[in-house]
Amino acid sequence: MCKNSRYFAAVRTASHLFILALCAWGAGALFPGTCLAEDIATLDGKKYESVRDVKPMRDRIVFSYGPESDPGRTTVLFRNLPLDLQKKYGYDPFEVALYNARADSPISLTLNSAYRLSSLDAAKKKAQAEKKLLGFIMVWDMMFRPASRPMGTGGPNDLAGFYSVFNNALVLVFVRHEDELDKVPDAVKKGFFGPEEGGWAPNMAVVSADCSQFVCEIPLGGEHSTGAVREPIFRQKIAVIKKFLENPEAFAPKPVQQTNTESATVEPAKAETNEGDIIPGQRLESIRKIPQETRRLYGGIAIGVLVLVLVLVRVFRRKG
Repeated sequence: MCKNSRYFAAVRTASHLFILALCAWGAGALFPGTCLAEDIATLDGKKYESVRDVKPMRDRIVFSYGPESDPGRTTVLFRNLPLDLQKKYGYDPFEVALYNARADSPISLTLNSAYRLSSLDAAKKKAQAEKKLLGFIMVWDMMFRPASRPMGTGGPNDLAGFYSVFNNALVLVFVRHEDELDKVPDAVKKGFFGPEEGGWAPNMAVVSADCSQFVCEIPLGGEHSTGAVREPIFRQKIAVIKKFLENPEAFAPKPVQQTNTESATVEPAKAETNEGDIIPGQRLESIRKIPQETRRLYGGIAIGVLVLVLVLVRVFRRKG
């Protein structure tokens, strides 16, 4: 009898340890942010290790970092974070910009506040690096004056409205109406000379990062446009932009058609991989990027197994 008692005691101890392990696994799967610290590297080169207690706000995140014995706490703007972290913490640059525009704070713009056609290659490079689209804004020289209001009416205020809403979400290029309209890429011309241009400047043509695809044209909204008039127009076009960005090939380089000449460049042969092959580093990245839905599934399975083990232990005890 004593032997059986020791046996049952050992079984109970093992079952308790197993239940604790399942609890930890389930909690980690369902609430990964509360259990696992991470490192954050910002776009300006700073790195924060053992990040935890992250609090997302409208345009930034606040978090603790460093060792538990001597932690630090800091704030980082979303626009200074990589795109994957922006998405992870629910950042929407368009909503933040619309909110800020409604504050109607005065801003002073010059032709150098955005890229110019003369620096289009640099604008493309920035757009491709940051996974953003290009926004070409048609402007007149008279639109640049100090203290323009994003919610106001009239050329300078209209331009302030476009700039405030789209400057962080897109890479902007100013195009002078006076002498540059015929120099824009073909994709931009589809907007500037298309049916939605509206006949009033400023207006904006949105194209892909390499200027190969036209996305949409954003009109001013009439001669007496105000911030209240422009916002629903902006929202409608932002929905078009977001839908385009959902396409996984939105930033894929457009293939260049080769001419049938002797000087055509020969592409180097690529190593073939079967569908089931694992490229070096792929397995680790796939583990790191487990979707939240999958983590919840694993957590649910863990809790289900936990309940089953508890029932079996109680039944086992009664028989003992």
